[in-house]
Amino acid sequence: MHFERASEMAPGLTLYLKRRADFDEALAANRPDFLSGTLREIIRRVLVSRPRVLEVPEPLWFRYWPHTMILLIALRLASGSRRREISVVTYAIENSTPDRLPRRLATLPPALWRTISRILARGHLRHVDRIAFGTSGARQALITTAGLGALQDDHLQTRIIEALPTRCACTSPSEERTDSVVFVTSLEQRKGLDTLLEAWPAVVAARPTAMLHIAGSGPLEGATATASATYPSIVFHGLVGRETVHSLYRHARVSVLPSRPSGRWREQVGLPIVEGISHGTSIVTTAETGLARWLTQHGQHVLTELTPRALATAIIEALAVPAPRYALPLADGRILADGWLIGRAPGVFTPPKDGVAVL
Repeated sequence: MHFERASEMAPGLTLYLKRRADFDEALAANRPDFLSGTLREIIRRVLVSRPRVLEVPEPLWFRYWPHTMILLIALRLASGSRRREISVVTYAIENSTPDRLPRRLATLPPALWRTISRILARGHLRHVDRIAFGTSGARQALITTAGLGALQDDHLQTRIIEALPTRCACTSPSEERTDSVVFVTSLEQRKGLDTLLEAWPAVVAARPTAMLHIAGSGPLEGATATASATYPSIVFHGLVGRETVHSLYRHARVSVLPSRPSGRWREQVGLPIVEGISHGTSIVTTAETGLARWLTQHGQHVLTELTPRALATAIIEALAVPAPRYALPLADGRILADGWLIGRAPGVFTPPKDGVAVL
């Protein structure tokens, strides 16, 4: 998805440390501006290129806090008093607050973790000039963590630009949709796949023509393959390319993402939600996503409690009626945010050629 969006975003280098399981080699081959490297190599490249805009991971992405701070401190030392010539920006969608402790720190007193979180977040914010929030939940999470005063610094500009998609060009209003549900993401418990598999027999009992299409990879691949072999109504596709992903959404009635909290992790937005909206499906999800308020306001199915029975009921209801109709932005929310972050009005900017994004 990021490769697809990149062609509409500000040209520049995207530097990354790791590859996800769904990294698309074919798309990467056509993007020489996406480069991998060690932290040392990334810092060297940033210092040499001296970009006008440097995008870094968001303040609440604590896993990469050391990497980000080393980069920003190196930038400050190298630039001296001219640091403000380089605008440091970030895109924020993390909506987990300090009351959720990372699993590896589960024995830490909650009050101590809240203090540590505030120090880390405020330390990060001192170096940032602009923050674009993808959801209102992300803004509230940062306020809860760092305090409202941290966002009211004179040098810091913030804006909420909802992480909503446009209608996908591959989708036609006359497209025939089968009685199917899609689950396209990593196959793990925190994404609610185990609950979905448990709920599915009740869905088929109420709606015999229903089909569940699962695509992805992860720890629950074995359980998914077993379920697919047991129930003819479950089709397991494994890890698939973008063309197949688009096809699955284009022909489905419902996109499901029943996420649950796991340690400090909480569903930020949920790419299956965004792609489902983009392709005109109904959405069944939980209140963990930062888009929960928007989805509820627009007639989608948002569960406040995740149980097999509640999930099955929501899926049955979503299959029984057409997907809600509503207006979407003319440009993808992430692309609009990119325009604002680099200093152009969303939707009407002319991208510069000297931006660098660090993911």
